[in-house]
Amino acid sequence: METVTLSLPEAYALAMRALSANGFNEDHAAAVARNVTGGERDGCASHGLWRLLGIVDTLRKGKVSPDAAFSLLAFERALPLLVEKARRSGIAALAINRCVHFSALFADIEPLTDAGLVGLACTPGHAWVAPAGGSLPLFGTNPVAFGWPRGDKPPFIFDMATSVAAR
Repeated sequence: METVTLSLPEAYALAMRALSANGFNEDHAAAVARNVTGGERDGCASHGLWRLLGIVDTLRKGKVSPDAAFSLLAFERALPLLVEKARRSGIAALAINRCVHFSALFADIEPLTDAGLVGLACTPGHAWVAPAGGSLPLFGTNPVAFGWPRGDKPPFIFDMATSVAAR
């Protein structure tokens, strides 16, 4: 099998073509494409282009709308107000409901640390994981991420699932 190496702009263009060809509107496709390209950029292939297969499958199964339902576009649109409120009040919270979150949470923390803020992100999940000693799934992977800027150093960002493996 031949190996193909894509630049980040080529990866983004590929994601946009795949999403657009499958019915996602431009804004929704762009938000998802930015996210999976960010996964590739950061060496997180499990949250990179590979995710497009599941994303398109989720749309085809009718679990999301082609113009909404993944959390990424809602987060991007709410981010400026979240940053403004955090700067003005010292703390702010954002809850996105009735959506599907599929990406690594570091993508939600990076823009906050880039804005000079501390960030904390979490998301619930379906019951995929059995508790210690159990045999039936009870918990989701319930990822959590946090980060903070460090002046002239790159920000500290931590992202993990609370299970041994992310599904």
